[in-house]
Amino acid sequence: MGLAASQARLLSLTARIHDVEYEAQQIQNAKLQLALQEDAVYQKYMDALDKQTLTFKNANGQRCKATFDNLFGEGSINNGPDERYVLYTNDGELVLPDKVFDAYADYVGDSNGTATADPYAFAMYMAGGCTEDEFKEAENEFTSNNSEKIQKALSSSYTKRNDALQALLKAMGMEGMTEEELSEKFVGWPHPNKEEIMEQVGDGIDCDEFQKLVDAFIEADKEYETKIYDKYKSQIYQSIPGNEDEKLDTDTFNYYLMYAKLIEIEEGLAGCTRQSVYKYDLNSENNLYDMMSSGKVYMEVVSMKNGEIDKDVTSPATDSDISYQNASDIDSKELKIAEAEYERAMKKIDQKDKRFDMDLNKLETERTALTTEYDSVKKVIQDNIERTFGIFS
Repeated sequence: MGLAASQARLLSLTARIHDVEYEAQQIQNAKLQLALQEDAVYQKYMDALDKQTLTFKNANGQRCKATFDNLFGEGSINNGPDERYVLYTNDGELVLPDKVFDAYADYVGDSNGTATADPYAFAMYMAGGCTEDEFKEAENEFTSNNSEKIQKALSSSYTKRNDALQALLKAMGMEGMTEEELSEKFVGWPHPNKEEIMEQVGDGIDCDEFQKLVDAFIEADKEYETKIYDKYKSQIYQSIPGNEDEKLDTDTFNYYLMYAKLIEIEEGLAGCTRQSVYKYDLNSENNLYDMMSSGKVYMEVVSMKNGEIDKDVTSPATDSDISYQNASDIDSKELKIAEAEYERAMKKIDQKDKRFDMDLNKLETERTALTTEYDSVKKVIQDNIERTFGIFS
């Protein structure tokens, strides 16, 4: 090999050795990135194991994932025999299930205003499909046909109402009038309109005192009516024509009664928001957890006793029936999914790592061969130099 050819080959070998070393360095960098990916995959796996969700204790005492439907929907759990959970936004709006919102808006003919319905009539409409007129007619007929039985069973409430009524009639100068006569005189009797009674204030009657008598009677009448509903709602339902042999779904009735009373407290649907048009999908357990834990929404326990609503704020931190819990602890599917994703990701990383090792081995073999040839060519060049220019030394 001539000196020029040897020099050209040496330069070619040097360039290729540099290329091989550069490729090897690139592969080493890629292997480093794989190591970082491996850490990220492992962290994702650990996050999946630690991921929390909102849970509730079902009737069998088992922990289950909570969604809007199973906490607040028609088939939701009861927090005791007379209590249910409801949801509010941090702005204080009552979050209504879509079915409740739509039915109530249709019933009162107002989806954005302050119109309210008789809670018992609405509940009977939802549970039994009867109209308000059918319900009221059945109620009046039932109470009229069973007045003695009802008065005896609810003697204290009846006495309170009757005493309040007699005091009011005396103030109006209508002593001795019967319920039937009063129903002819006042629209809506036996549940009179307050403004209509107030028009009976005559000369010589102290307006403030008369107002107290009216308020006392209406309060006593409402209490008595509520007790009639609570005790005889199934019988009233069965007295509606066509329902004689049907059984009232009391769970459904109580569910809609509770929401109707809450809507009444909020002064109509203007103080409420629909579940599905709220900012997030509340029926996703992840979103419900995120919003609950971040304080965007909060829960209350609502109890109904003697027709009255009582509310108390609750949370997973204070309520034994609801809590935050690792999703994988209550759902083996979550754990299996996390493990499968981790194993799949690690397998891909391992395959890439093995391929990189093979490429590195090839490059190392080539580098060894190139280096050997490089040393050989360098020696040839050195020998040529000595032979060619040795005569001048």
